[in-house]
Amino acid sequence: MTPLPGEEVLDASGCVVYPGWVNTHHHLFQSVLKAVPEGINEPLFGWLGAVPYPRLTRIKDTHLETAATVGLVELLLSGTTTCADHHYLYYPGLDSEMADVLFEVADRLGMRLVLCRGGATEFGRHPGYPNDMAQESLDDIVATCKGWPNVITRRRRVRCGRLSWPDNAHFFGQPGCSERVGGCRAQYGRALAHASI
Repeated sequence: MTPLPGEEVLDASGCVVYPGWVNTHHHLFQSVLKAVPEGINEPLFGWLGAVPYPRLTRIKDTHLETAATVGLVELLLSGTTTCADHHYLYYPGLDSEMADVLFEVADRLGMRLVLCRGGATEFGRHPGYPNDMAQESLDDIVATCKGWPNVITRRRRVRCGRLSWPDNAHFFGQPGCSERVGGCRAQYGRALAHASI
């Protein structure tokens, strides 16, 4: 095979070459929340209420950049080259569009990233979730996803929008949300990707 102009040729003689792993469910912002004492030995909902939820509004773009770098480097070192991040860290007054931070880190590291946009449209039914945060409207969630292009650049980075719900999907979905989100696939070319059961 003749390399294209500008392509780097690697001599893999004597090596085993295999495709990179694909991580289909990650929460990259949580990479900086490991070993927080309040969450040790807690079951899932206890850990969510003790560790990430109280810190949601304290995570700024600089923290997310560090968390994403740590999380994606860990994945790369394990042989993973594609990550689907189920990101639900959205609230009024954010430093920036957090999706941009995630895509920039993935691009810098040469990692393929599929971003799954979560959000809370209804409060009060998930233990420990900060109910003082302003609820999001489904229109706002859809609007942010609409802006994400589905393009491949430099043959290594996949920049995709996925309209998705986080782990608390069954706690925050107002009546009719699932149907409306499902309809976004046809309207905007974005897929409904995720709910944990």
